[in-house]
Amino acid sequence: MAHYNIFRSGKYRFISEDEYREKRVLQRFFNSKVLNQFREQGGGRGKVLPVEFFFYTDDEDKAINLAIEISKLHYEISGIDRDRSDNKWQVKGRAPIMKMENKTLTKWSKQMVDLGYENDCDFDGWNILL
Repeated sequence: MAHYNIFRSGKYRFISEDEYREKRVLQRFFNSKVLNQFREQGGGRGKVLPVEFFFYTDDEDKAINLAIEISKLHYEISGIDRDRSDNKWQVKGRAPIMKMENKTLTKWSKQMVDLGYENDCDFDGWNILL
């Protein structure tokens, strides 16, 4: 859905401020669910692992700008690809190892939501490889 701000000459945003705020608030809940699944599959509490992350946006330039900003954090970018089915651009990469606990992951994922919003990209989440 397109988001237009009538006070900014019709400037388009891929992710609205309301969506951004909601996503930021929900990170602790999302992280708890993923960590519970991780533990059910044998992952130990407090284990330290690298984290893969995903963002989506509607424009290649936005995806590239986000990748540049992520690279400044010394994270690895593994791809900037366009999904032909919906024409969205995906930025995927890997963050350095971090502790698999809700507090650490929530702080990090909120940072990713903020970075995505600053670049008009949607932080779609993260996963870990067992």
